[in-house]
Amino acid sequence: MSALSVGAAEFARVFKAKSPSAAMRAACTRLLRECAIENPPISMRTLLKRLDVEVEYDEPSKEAEAELLLKDGGFKIRMRKKALEENWFRTRFTVAHECGHVLLIRSLRDSSLISSLDASPEAYRELEYLCNLAASELLMPRAMLREQSRMRGVTPEGLKFLRETFAVSREALVNGLKDVLPGTDLVVWKKFSRSSTEEKAFRVVSSAGYHAVESTPWLPPGCTERHIYPRMIEKAYAEKRHIYTDELQISVGRRRWLGRGIATFFPPQNASRQLELEALGLRPPRLEYGRGDDEGPTIYLFVAERRSSTREQFVGEQNESA
Repeated sequence: MSALSVGAAEFARVFKAKSPSAAMRAACTRLLRECAIENPPISMRTLLKRLDVEVEYDEPSKEAEAELLLKDGGFKIRMRKKALEENWFRTRFTVAHECGHVLLIRSLRDSSLISSLDASPEAYRELEYLCNLAASELLMPRAMLREQSRMRGVTPEGLKFLRETFAVSREALVNGLKDVLPGTDLVVWKKFSRSSTEEKAFRVVSSAGYHAVESTPWLPPGCTERHIYPRMIEKAYAEKRHIYTDELQISVGRRRWLGRGIATFFPPQNASRQLELEALGLRPPRLEYGRGDDEGPTIYLFVAERRSSTREQFVGEQNESA
């Protein structure tokens, strides 16, 4: 057995799981149950106390937002204080990621198995994936996220509510939603040009992975919305509202996919105030609808096959019944 799989395979065996990912989900579920946490936002203080982990705010010894250290038989997470001040939601994910490391170490209990987890670049990538999975599962327990998203949907108002409810970053939330929405894939768009001679337009940044199956939605990075119909991305951004359709078409070469889709975004924090001022005929400060954690407007296109999805999972039961 290779160094890549020794520690991860043992972790799966400990939890009697089919894969290391399934084992991590089980470990997180057990921890949340032991902490008697039933509603979001998830208390990091409660999780850390259960795991016997301290947090101190200082400069880590390496170039990272945080590092995990041993302390008197327990663990200590050393965080950059500046990171906490700049982005609290991201800091919560970072701390939860380190909790994933603690779950692995405590489950394996063997130095050689623990060392195998980052014995090669491939093993390290697997390790970081598992700890990112732990952060997502701990901060957004799937049953809680599924229930809240069922009611609120992934409209701009729904995304804002879910982000504030679970206290997570935009990226973490949309990736979590992709997991809990039945049969759903996600295409992320940003407005940019790839060269000085190219027109600035909304282009794909990331998409569902390519599969040989013709029914799988997929768009290559850099392509514009001429590959989708109706053209929803620029419209959602220009009209400052989500665009939903039951008849979305995605075409790349000879590949053609049909299904449901919603183009949506995270509204500015002061969006409601801006709309109030506009209604009064006043000129509000300019806010960038769809702006993500980094530069440039970001539009999220959630897509799903009609047979495995409903309109309600995108727009929310509350909005559907309104």
